[in-house]
Amino acid sequence: MNGILFEDSNSNYVRGNRIGTTVNGETALGNGFGMILLSSANNDIRQNFVQSSTADGIILDGDGITGNIFRNNFIGGVEGLEPFGNGLSGVRIRNRAQFNNLGDRFTDGNTIQYNGRLGPADGITLEASADMGNLIDPTLFKGNSRMAIDLNGDGMLTPNDPGDADEGPNRLQNYPNIVSFNINGNGDLIVTYKVDSDPANSNYCADGLYVEFFISTTHKEGHTFLNADFFTEDDYNFGGNKTIVLGNAAALGINTGDRVTATASDASGNTSEFYPAYATPTAADASLSGKVTNANNHGVANIRITLTNISIGEIKFVTTNSIGDYRFDNIAVGETYIAAASSSAYTFAPPNHLVNLVTDTTDINFTALPKN
Repeated sequence: MNGILFEDSNSNYVRGNRIGTTVNGETALGNGFGMILLSSANNDIRQNFVQSSTADGIILDGDGITGNIFRNNFIGGVEGLEPFGNGLSGVRIRNRAQFNNLGDRFTDGNTIQYNGRLGPADGITLEASADMGNLIDPTLFKGNSRMAIDLNGDGMLTPNDPGDADEGPNRLQNYPNIVSFNINGNGDLIVTYKVDSDPANSNYCADGLYVEFFISTTHKEGHTFLNADFFTEDDYNFGGNKTIVLGNAAALGINTGDRVTATASDASGNTSEFYPAYATPTAADASLSGKVTNANNHGVANIRITLTNISIGEIKFVTTNSIGDYRFDNIAVGETYIAAASSSAYTFAPPNHLVNLVTDTTDINFTALPKN
């Protein structure tokens, strides 16, 4: 038995319900699915508790699933009460569902927690069959058994691709890359970031890509909203990196050692996965650098270097300068990294380096070889 089923049913209002528990939220009753929308559009679903299902909390499935709004819902556990997470994902989107709105900037996001009670599952799963424009903004995640947002439904981080030309659910929107994160002498939280999404592949519109920053207790989920920014076409075209002040760190609840993560949404409502959480620098940080040269030992510019911390999945990117040099700062020592070079014009020898970082390392070099 399911809690609520809409099939070919449009423009309904569902507000203030307990779906899956008693009215006081203290006893689980359970459903198969908490809520199913099949080929239904423009439904307005707010301020509900969707808990203790044996399958997904909410599922959006099929052609005609469009224009549905979900705001201020608790999907899964609630702090202070028994978690009562859903058995699988909090929300599952599939089979061409498109242009649905899960949240609204600043004020009307959902809280999706403690889902995957009966097996590995995500806060929000967008299966490979889902379409574009499913906005997730700014939903809070905590304690889900797999990922917070999963584009492709495979349970793994979908790596950013150069320029964001790939296609898939939510157009596989690239997540922001947090280049650095510090608390300055005035106590302000300073973040430098970039989004590698060419305007030809992401809808910037007039304002730009909407980037939301969160505190994360793990490498997977953003649980506390910090602030937001717009990454504009000018930011992309003129340098790529952007530095902003998110606010006073103490007022935001940030402490040294906390992790920060972020999502990006384009103007069409395509929201990315979360950036693998970036921790504040400590005294036990080091740098990693090197050079990319061609067969004649001349430096090669504009080569993308990816550095992956294999223990937590954290990924960072830089680009070689005009003489082929690159550098990563504030890299945690005692971790193992994979450094790899990529370009549409070259292959590289070696294709990657495995680095056990114990101190500043300066010789992670690559040779660029023209592709046939």
